[in-house]
Amino acid sequence: MAGMTADNRLWKRIGLGAALAVPLVVLVLVVGVLPTLLMAAQREALEDTPADHGIAYEDVSLTTADGVAINGWWMPDATPAGIDEFTGEPIETRGVIIFIHGANSNRADPYVNAFGLYKLLTRMQHHVLAIDMRNSGTSQAWGGGQLDWGRAEARDVLAAVDYAQIRGGGEPIIPFGVSMGGAAALTAAAQDSRIRGLILLDPMLDTYDTMARGTVAAAGFPLALAHVTTTAAGLLHGAPAFETTLKDQGMTYARPTLLIQDERDPVNRRIHAEEIVAANRNIDLWVAPHPADDHPLLAAAGGWGTHVAAFQLYPDEVAALLDAYLTMVHAICDAEDLEAAASMPLAGAR
Repeated sequence: MAGMTADNRLWKRIGLGAALAVPLVVLVLVVGVLPTLLMAAQREALEDTPADHGIAYEDVSLTTADGVAINGWWMPDATPAGIDEFTGEPIETRGVIIFIHGANSNRADPYVNAFGLYKLLTRMQHHVLAIDMRNSGTSQAWGGGQLDWGRAEARDVLAAVDYAQIRGGGEPIIPFGVSMGGAAALTAAAQDSRIRGLILLDPMLDTYDTMARGTVAAAGFPLALAHVTTTAAGLLHGAPAFETTLKDQGMTYARPTLLIQDERDPVNRRIHAEEIVAANRNIDLWVAPHPADDHPLLAAAGGWGTHVAAFQLYPDEVAALLDAYLTMVHAICDAEDLEAAASMPLAGAR
């Protein structure tokens, strides 16, 4: 072109190259880098123990069926010995609660107020076994340190069931799963009949939706960009974004289940909880009302909002729910156990 110097042509080529390179870099970032960050477990160190909160405990170590070392705490029933004033029977341990934390947390789960929950449950005639899932807390790394969104983590729950079955003397075993831990608990419960009930707090029921909205909560991305990243994670990086959802599994789960759902949880949304409850009469749903907009918890939580906050917001209401639910489950288990014992042939019978 007449009048264009060599320097002008050079800068034009640099500008054209930059114009082409920037979208390419953004594409690589959104499709290649961000999905791997989304799937990577963020290990948080344990800072407190139950003893720091007045709870008796001992450290336990488990090994899963696929050889992963899992660490946890065993917290025994803290109910004072005595006679029940209503039944006249000795006060005995009623069962074992297995606590399964959410993604990127650990057995001390501060987002739930786990220690407050342990104190409550051990005073409700229950032992509590709290574990760190793989890639979390002090448990072993696995799968390159990537979250498996409840699939592999279900093996951690099953290892905890094995331990609870022995240590709890055969008393009913009830997992308490939080967020992704709820997905792991539900997956395990569908595989193992020793699990006699299930408690879920804001459970992950739709993996794709949770991954996308968790990206918005964690990184502040626009939802449209989060959808692109989540789609790439499923199509290119092995995330279970497009597999059968836990919601489908929950619709057919046949044991009594208590589902506690924060009304406006931005990550694991109420709509999914309502869908499985509408399809499964074994699930009881309690929706924790959204707090006032100026509530300090909302300011501290940022984009996560009220995700898994129900017990922190409404401790008395959740305590009453748990007491009623556990009373119902144990009544059902007692009736089932009596029926099973009655149907067994007597020793020596022909």
